[in-house]
Formats: sequence, structure tokens, C-alpha cells
Amino acid sequence: MKVKNSSVKKTVLAALLILSLIVSLLALSSCGNDGAEVPAEVPAELKSEERTKARNDVADDDRTGYIEAIEKYVAYLNGDPSGMKDLRPADFYEELSMTPDEYVELLQKTVDNSRQTNIDTYGEGYGVTYEIKSEKNYDVMLDSLKSTLKEKQGIEPERIEKAYSVCAEFTIKGPKAENARTTYIFATKIDGSWYLVNAAGEFN
Repeated sequence: MKVKNSSVKKTVLAALLILSLIVSLLALSSCGNDGAEVPAEVPAELKSEERTKARNDVADDDRTGYIEAIEKYVAYLNGDPSGMKDLRPADFYEELSMTPDEYVELLQKTVDNSRQTNIDTYGEGYGVTYEIKSEKNYDVMLDSLKSTLKEKQGIEPERIEKAYSVCAEFTIKGPKAENARTTYIFATKIDGSWYLVNAAGEFN
């Protein structure tokens, strides 16, 4: 069952607002979490064998797939949102009556709106890079993620094949300043393609 159109639109509006503010948040020292403790990825109360399973090696093919997705996301943060149309499943666009190209046009506006603010803060030629700190199998908590995605995005659990928890540090740097924030991304395989999901069950 799909979520109601108005609900999806609210989610998209919120997501666009978050996307438009990400680079600006990095621009503010007080908004970064440098030095903050990174939350435990696997709940401590899980049995030891489950904790071990959660730390299984990442399959090479899976890593190639979600790294490509992360690269498209970082390209957006650097001013090129063209690859972002691939980071939303087809029903995302159907619910919004919007084409992938129209979505990219919308994201381009967020890029243009934040560019001058970031030039003022970081200087001309600023850029965003990333470094992966950890990558872990998310099988232990996959049922929870499936439940969240069904509730928030209307995605049926059987469509979700795999997920990895990726801890990544995003750094914005220019001639004037530099800042970083560390965040968890759930690299999730849906209908054979990789997407990036946050803890709230929204697409990055």
C-alpha cells in the first residue's frame, strides 16, 4: 500500500529543505558534531552472536554499488545534482507526478541558493569530500529498517533486499575555512538498485 500523496509531498518538502541546508549546516561550526561521540551502531543488548553477524565483511559487489550512490550524493553537495535522480525509486516520482529531470531541476535551485553563502564562508573553490569510517552488515536490524521504509515511503518489505550501515565523515573545505560532520547512512538495496536512507527512513 502506498502512502497518501499529501504525506509523500510533506516528506519530500522536508527532504528538500534538509538537502538545501546540508552544506549550510556544515558551514556553521556550531552545527557540526566534530568531537562528538559517534553512537553505537549495533545495540549493546543484542546477543553476542547477533553482534558478530552485524560486523560481517561487506560484499565487494555491494560496496561497489553503494559507493557509486554515495559519489552521486557528494557530487550534488559539490553542485551537480544530475545523479540524484537515480537515488529515488520510480514510485517516488509517480507519487509526486514529477519526472526525474524535474526533480533534478528542483535540486539545482537548492544548490544555486546555497552557493553564495558557502563561498562567503569557505571561499571560492570550496568543495565537499567524504571518508568512510566504517561499513557493516545491517542484517540484524533489517526488519526494523523495512518497517520504517514501509511506514515513511510506502515501500513493501519484500522489495528491500539488503542494507549496510555506513559511517561517513563529510568535510567541506575552502581557502577560508573547513568543517566536517560524521553521519550514519543506511545503504539500502531496493528492487536491485542502491539508495541512501537516513535513520528517519528518508532518502538522502
